[in-house]
This record gives sequence, structure tokens and C-alpha cells, in this order.
Amino acid sequence: MNHFIALFLAFLLTGQSTYFVASSQVAPLDNTPTIEVAEPVYADTIEQQDLLNYQPNEMGGVVVIMYHNLVETEAKEGAYARTPQNLKKDLTRLWQEGYVPVSIDDYVNGTIDIPIGKSPVVFTFDDGYQNNFQFLADGTLDPDCVIGVFEAFYEEHPDFVPKVTFYLNKSFFGDDEFTQKKIDFFNGQQNYTLGNHTIDHSNLRKISKDKVAAIIIEEGKLLESYTGQTTFHFAVPFGEKPKKYFEWLAEDNFLGKYKMLSSLNVGWNPAPSPYDKDFNKYSINRITCGEDDFELFYWLEILNNHPEKRYISDGNPTLVTVPQRYAEKLAEINSDLKLIVYDESGVINE
Repeated sequence: MNHFIALFLAFLLTGQSTYFVASSQVAPLDNTPTIEVAEPVYADTIEQQDLLNYQPNEMGGVVVIMYHNLVETEAKEGAYARTPQNLKKDLTRLWQEGYVPVSIDDYVNGTIDIPIGKSPVVFTFDDGYQNNFQFLADGTLDPDCVIGVFEAFYEEHPDFVPKVTFYLNKSFFGDDEFTQKKIDFFNGQQNYTLGNHTIDHSNLRKISKDKVAAIIIEEGKLLESYTGQTTFHFAVPFGEKPKKYFEWLAEDNFLGKYKMLSSLNVGWNPAPSPYDKDFNKYSINRITCGEDDFELFYWLEILNNHPEKRYISDGNPTLVTVPQRYAEKLAEINSDLKLIVYDESGVINE
């Protein structure tokens, strides 16, 4: 049985919240106690052979992908949509080429925790289309909705744990008879999260400062009613930012009690590492889905042919490992992290 369906049925039958977890975690499906798992212990350095074999570069570009919805035929795809089959094609290529999903939280906060030699990918979907998350008439997950495709792929590839953020407007995935079940789902797991895309998708360049704040706050209230949270990640409608956008965000009371954690643009290239001086959490570029110039497959080909441009993990979330030639671009890193800078021979600079 598809594990999404099994977990959802468990919720219906027991009334207990369940959640999707990586294989290192244990989640109870009944009243049995959660098994405590010991915190991992990490080394404070990295072996020279690993530096030579994997050539980690945590200053490389990060793939942040923008999707909107799913369509029935390739002819209807455009830059923002895929068929369910082509979404699976995207996931398959990313998995084959060593990408691992990370949440927008972990990317923005620089808490990327993936195996050595792997690269992060951030999945985002705008506008809250019904086919992002929908149930069939019998109450089972639609296998051809976005979450259905991710869950089926996860079942086949347990090392590709879904991490996806859906940026909503007024509609909660179509506002159908299953809306409350969908809300309950988002509050019962951690792999899929909700973001703010304004209440009405207005072009922020064409409205006043007060109106910009109002439509972000209004959506913030809606998200708070779903999750209880007053913080959110934000995606700019149409990618159109007012000239004073950054000044407004810097004001303490611009969004009242709500706090914007990041702001995403529309395109068109890999985003900087969170450790890069050029990283700005309020101006994160995304790559549109698709296979044409400057779309996802275009950039995957470039990063495959030029791995030095790609974020490659050292496998240790307590370290930031960077080749010497990129060290001058480093921003000041969190004091909880240790910096490793190494040369072409794999020698660490002390």
C-alpha cells in the first residue's frame, strides 16, 4: 500500500497525527512511545582522501526550482508547468545526478544536512493549484497530483525525502470538500510546508506600500489560521519587486506581528550558497521547470559539465568546506560551524 495512504488511513482510524520521516527517524502510528534516537556525533575535520574524491564545495550554486501546476499534455507545459510524467522525469534526473531535496528553511539558514558528494535542491510551487494536492472522490490521494508524484517517487527512492514548499494565495489547493483533511495533513508532517504568495497575487510594483503590506499580512493571517505560525517564506508575485522593497522589509513594523523569513524571485539561474557574500535571503533566484534554454534541464547540464560551479556537500552539517579559490567570497559564518578551506592537493589550510 502507498505509504501516504497508509498514514492517512491511520489518521482517520486512530485520530493520531502521523508524519513522514526519513529512514533514520521513527514515528508512532498508535499510542506506542516514540523511540529515542541518539544524536549523531560529527568529526571536526574531513579526511584528505574525501576532499580529493568528492571535492566538496559548499560555495557552489544551489538549484531552487519554481513550478506552478501540472497539466495533461506537454503542449500545455510552458515554463511553469509539467505533466505528472515529466515531473517524475525531473525527479528521476535530479536523483540520478546526485541531488537531495532540502527545505527552504535549511537552505536559507545554512543548515543543509545531506551526504558527502551530494547537492541540495529546493522545490517550490506557486499559487496553490488544486492539482498540487488533491484527493480522488473516494478520499484517496490522487497519484497524479504533485504530492502524489513526490510520494510515489519517495516510496521507490527512500533517500529522496520530499521537501517541498507551496506558496499560496487565497485558495487552499482549490478549496474543495477535502480542504480540512488537507489542512490536517500539513499540520501532521514536516516534508511539505506552506508559504506566502499574497492574498490576491497583485503585482507589487503597481500598488502602494500600504497595499503591499496589507496583501502579505492578509495571507499571513490565512496561513496562521492553518498552521498557527506567524513566520513564513514568501514568493514575489510575477517576480516584480518595488524599488523600495528591501527598505520596507527592513522596517520593524512593516508586516506587523508577521515575519518574512525569505523572499523568492522568478528566475533565472542557480542561487548562491547561503555562505556566499552575495547571498540575500530576500532575493533568491529560482530556475523555472522545463527543458528549454535557461530552464531546469539547461542548468543541470551546465552544472554537470562544470561541477566546480555546483554546491557539493562535505556530508557534515557542522562544517563548511570550501576550496581555497572560493574562500574570498565567504560571508561570515555562524559560530556553531567550523570552516574548512583546502587546496587542490586536499591539504587543509590551518
